[in-house]
Amino acid sequence: MAQALTLGEEFTGDDDVCLVSRDNIFYGSGFSRMLKKANNNILNRKSTVFGYYVKDPERFGVAEFDNEGNIFSIEEKPENPKSNYAVVGLYFYTNEVIQIVKM
Repeated sequence: MAQALTLGEEFTGDDDVCLVSRDNIFYGSGFSRMLKKANNNILNRKSTVFGYYVKDPERFGVAEFDNEGNIFSIEEKPENPKSNYAVVGLYFYTNEVIQIVKM
């Protein structure tokens, strides 16, 4: 994902970014509401990473949360997962993410 953000930098310019993995299907009751909330978060300068509770997190990229419920790391297929929340490949990022992934 980081590489996709840096490769797309010339196209995004100063705009915020929605990144969607090509190997996922999103559906369900309330999904439109969640998309609207993610868009509102961007307007308030907050990013959104979508996740889903799974029983076998070691098979996925897994989010780690701070005490306030914010994601502060994502680990790909961890031996000892920090949570049961798999990152599902849908991200709404403020433009600052471009500089962050370059670090």
